[in-house]
Amino acid sequence: MDPAELRRLLTEGETFTIEFKGGSINDSELVEAVACLANGSGGTLLVGVDDGAVVGATPRHGSKTDPRRVEALVANKTEPAVLARCTLDEMDGRDRRFTQTRRTGRPKH
Repeated sequence: MDPAELRRLLTEGETFTIEFKGGSINDSELVEAVACLANGSGGTLLVGVDDGAVVGATPRHGSKTDPRRVEALVANKTEPAVLARCTLDEMDGRDRRFTQTRRTGRPKH
């Protein structure tokens, strides 16, 4: 996601397809948030964003976050598996990650 798109999402705020989570989120909260998006129209989870401000995402795996491990976590903890895409980047000098999922049309988590 490019910075202009992120700034637009931050300005518009949370919706049924965009959700913000602060910098520290545990496995259960992450999976639940992604599953909720997948049960709806799909969408984007922005981790490291609180009340529309980039606060930075806490690393999940030691000193950094491995996007493939986040994707595997979501797939392994949902039934049937939600195939999410996780990416990492930086904005305003702070790390953030976002996870996108498509609508599944079936109950999850």
